[in-house]
Amino acid sequence: MDIFTHALLPLALYAALRRPWPECLAAGLGAAMPDMDLLLSWAQGLDDRLYFTVHRGWSHTLWGAPLFAVLGLALLSRPWWRTRLGGLGPRFAAFQLAPLTLLAVLLGAWSHLLLDWPTLTGVAALWPFSLQRATLNLYFFGVFAVTPVSAWVFWRLLRGTLTRALLLRAAALVAVALLATAGLREATLPRDVPAGAVVVPTPNDLRWIVAEPEAGGWVVHDHDALAGDGEAHEFLGNLSEDAIPAVVRAQALGTYAAWAWNHPAPVLNSTRLADGWRIEFRDAVMLHRNATGGWLAELTAEPEPLVVEVHGERAVVAARPTGFGF
Repeated sequence: MDIFTHALLPLALYAALRRPWPECLAAGLGAAMPDMDLLLSWAQGLDDRLYFTVHRGWSHTLWGAPLFAVLGLALLSRPWWRTRLGGLGPRFAAFQLAPLTLLAVLLGAWSHLLLDWPTLTGVAALWPFSLQRATLNLYFFGVFAVTPVSAWVFWRLLRGTLTRALLLRAAALVAVALLATAGLREATLPRDVPAGAVVVPTPNDLRWIVAEPEAGGWVVHDHDALAGDGEAHEFLGNLSEDAIPAVVRAQALGTYAAWAWNHPAPVLNSTRLADGWRIEFRDAVMLHRNATGGWLAELTAEPEPLVVEVHGERAVVAARPTGFGF
């Protein structure tokens, strides 16, 4: 979900409960802070053990989200920041560390996980105890139709013209739109798919991507609730049986775990090296996006595979995708 919508809903909930403004502000801040992991996601390229710094990694866990939120509140409560934020208006100088604002910032942080739960990548809420991501798989990254409304609320807040009534009406509109979109998504979900198929939502609320498993790869097509199934693309790998132990070692890397979080339909290729194997991982859903074109393919283009070289017992990341991915 977009950062404005994340912040809007808990802010409005606290306002509806007529809580003091510092608590309202803390709730909105807590809901926004987990997405600040984007400022740190470059660290995953430094070392395989830092794979958890990927976006929607450690900051989107039951403990990481509140950690980010409390750190944000602690920073913005400092006199230096409060003085400068006060230049935007007195409302922005209201950050403070107190028991009830700490509670608000924690609840806001956990609301972030709740809103990302229905999206296609979901959240690894129990990391590091589990790599499994929890997802309802209803939305793409979010519901982009509500983003202008949420952003407009914060524009009014910056201008000092936001009233409680406007805030609550806007939040109600956004909440209804999210629920309606979830219902539409559920109604258009492809039902007749084979076992093992991967079904992925797209930004078009009537369209899904369906990846059906085939020996050595996947057959991928669009499913549109109105237009029916689109052209299918076949993406097959080239994996030698002798390379399977090397694949197992490659998949034990943290970098692969982070890659697999965002790539549901892997296609594998193996190349024998003088003293080991070169394993390439691509994603059939991403390859299908690139093949079908459009603005989404341009935004999420990811021609480069994740490449791992395995030499005996040692696995090393040789190249990683540079595209936006999911």
